[in-house]
Amino acid sequence: MAVYWAYLGFLPIAALCFARLPLRTAILVILVGGWWLLPVARYGPGAPGTNSPWWITGIALPSDMAVTKAWVPPLVAFVGAAVADLRSLRNWRPSWIDLPMAGWCLWPFIDHIGSANPPALLASLYVTGAWGFPWLIGRVWFSDAGGARALTRGIALSGLANLPVAIIEGVRPPMLYGLVYGPHPYRFDGIDRYVGYRPIGFLENGNLYGLWTALAAFAAISLLQDRETSSRGWVALAIINVIVALASQSVGAIILLAVGTALLAMWRSRLVMPALIGAAALVVLAAAIYLSGILPIRELAHTPAGEHLIGLMRSIGRGSFFWRISQDNKTLGTITSHPLLGTAQWDWWRPYHTRPWGQPILLIGQYGLIGLVLAWGSLIAACAVAVKRARELRGGTFDPALPLAIMVLLALADAALNAFFFSPAILAAGAIAVGRKGRGATGVWRGENQRSRPRLPRGRERVSSR
Repeated sequence: MAVYWAYLGFLPIAALCFARLPLRTAILVILVGGWWLLPVARYGPGAPGTNSPWWITGIALPSDMAVTKAWVPPLVAFVGAAVADLRSLRNWRPSWIDLPMAGWCLWPFIDHIGSANPPALLASLYVTGAWGFPWLIGRVWFSDAGGARALTRGIALSGLANLPVAIIEGVRPPMLYGLVYGPHPYRFDGIDRYVGYRPIGFLENGNLYGLWTALAAFAAISLLQDRETSSRGWVALAIINVIVALASQSVGAIILLAVGTALLAMWRSRLVMPALIGAAALVVLAAAIYLSGILPIRELAHTPAGEHLIGLMRSIGRGSFFWRISQDNKTLGTITSHPLLGTAQWDWWRPYHTRPWGQPILLIGQYGLIGLVLAWGSLIAACAVAVKRARELRGGTFDPALPLAIMVLLALADAALNAFFFSPAILAAGAIAVGRKGRGATGVWRGENQRSRPRLPRGRERVSSR
């Protein structure tokens, strides 16, 4: 019951935020705060009784868990923002870049209408809440330079919430979720670190906690590159967030933090774009080879070289990477049998007595390659638009959409091996999905050379880039 009471109590808190706070601040408090603090879902009675309940999937995709914090905060934030600022919603006009996201929200309903689990209509509504509403909120209320800066600041400040969690759960097994909502099913999964424990907080999994700390640290670091936001306060926040990220000891997330920081620092280098394009091409090629089953991964793992590499990774505590690959590989039979449409079953992997750990395989198995292209394609298209705009700026001008684009790409990279998705990445993708001449609800994208402020409801004009 504590889970449902938390969701019910969230509604008056959200109403108070819209009544007392500037519009963008209220939206961010509700969205980011809800994604961070609300209970994940109402888990089944058997879930907390095992060290690693492998059958629980990430809440970014429809499953047997109907009420989750993937869609409740976006729905509440959208309704509140629409009531507070209906004019911006009316003034917004969709464009070509919204088509993949709209298609993704409709695809579960179109795909296997009569034999879907969850039912097609419910699955489509779930995807609309978890993906469509964050995207739309970003497109309508954050699609300018001030909105991008506000969103980056919000993600950076969310890292402060991880500080007490790091202090409490870093020295003992995770326990905060259990105190408030009941046993967390993943409270024992991968928590042992080189020193102490990896926290979970109120998130789905320790991997997602590590990613959240890393992206909060990256957001704070990126603010130091922007003359509009750089200050001693952000320096202190960046230091705190980096320390918390390192303390999480999530090696993959820390590597992503280093990669993102390097991209931000070297953005003007001529090598960056060829490197990004080459990396994208390599990923697509590797994914095609992997999904086709041409590469005999199991056989290679049992060769002397393969066994030596696996043993080496295990000796340094990084054996989970190959374990995840092995779980994905076991389920490729269903993937190759239903490549385009998928099975429309959330638990399509049950006959294998395991499930894929990465979101792409889970998504393809459920809704096919079409579903993956629509879902991830919308986010990647937004990043491509933002990257193109950032590269066109002259004179060392900083585009505040650039850090958000990098964060989205880092979140997608993490999701390749994790089912637990960083939901703010969808909000960020919607915010940056507008060209230099594209028009959002609040007007054209305004950078350093265009300092006019977006038109917001009276009394809330101070939601600006400063």
